Amino acid sequence: MIDYFGALPIIELSEDLPISKKRRLLKWIKESLSARMTAALLWKEAVKEHLLKNGYDVTDVGTLSLDEPVVYYEVGRRVAKEVADKKFERGLLFCGTGMGVNLVANKFPGVYCGLCESVFAAKKCRIINNCNVLAMGGFIVGPKMGIEMAEAFLNTDFSYGFDLATPEFLQTPLRR
Repeated sequence: MIDYFGALPIIELSEDLPISKKRRLLKWIKESLSARMTAALLWKEAVKEHLLKNGYDVTDVGTLSLDEPVVYYEVGRRVAKEVADKKFERGLLFCGTGMGVNLVANKFPGVYCGLCESVFAAKKCRIINNCNVLAMGGFIVGPKMGIEMAEAFLNTDFSYGFDLATPEFLQTPLRR
């Protein structure tokens, strides 16, 4: 299976395949990729529309149309940079699994990105870990749950006393 959320897939077609089968396979891959990109964009747009409708100030730095996709790692970099530079207090990242954007975002100082697959986890990443960026995966989370997760993340604060760790401890690199 080939997954596409902005990055170009790498495929190897066997040289033994007849040209007609290669054409059919490439046509199927193109249609499959287009369908996945459409689904991912619609999912992100549903969350964005809900947030705008409910009075949130939303700046979209990711893919805005299927004609101009933005690779996932660039989206992760853009959101993380804005949060690291304190232009935004929190960020939401959308990806196929959420893993790639999560890895990129967590490389920025001051960015604490939680990869979550449920409303419960989205809430707990704020309460326990004081995350300031939420990553979600479109293969796992649909539009309705994505909206609920975004709301939970944006409306939950860090809870002092829930754990022994303070935001300062969580945001300071461990030293040996």
